[in-house]
Order: sequence, then C-alpha cells, then structure tokens
Amino acid sequence: MGTPASGRKRTPVKDRFSAEDEALSNIAREAEARLAAKRAARAEARDIRMRELERQQKEEDSERARY
Repeated sequence: MGTPASGRKRTPVKDRFSAEDEALSNIAREAEARLAAKRAARAEARDIRMRELERQQKEEDSERARY
C-alpha cells in the first residue's frame, strides 16, 4: 500500500501568455515608451539650453573685445 506522493508537483507548461500577462506586458511597454519620450524631450531641452548658453557666451566675448 503506497502513500500519496509528497514530492514536487509539476507546473503546467504555458504555451501562451495569460490575459493578465499580456495586459501587464502592454502596460510595461507603454510605460517604457513614455519614459523614452521624456528622456528624448529632456535631451532636446538640454541641447537647446546649451546652444543658448554658447550664443550668450559669444555675445559676451564680442562685447569684451570691443572694449
């Protein structure tokens, strides 16, 4: 007479993602896209600020050269 198996049970193989997994993946992709857009906007703003600072510096240098 045997006893019931007390070992590890096999987990079923998932061929497809569940609806919950797909929803979470979609949310993660959207969040990553938003972060990438913010990162790109910050980089563009930084580039604009740097060009403005360089322009101001050139103006100051040309003003100093006059005197």
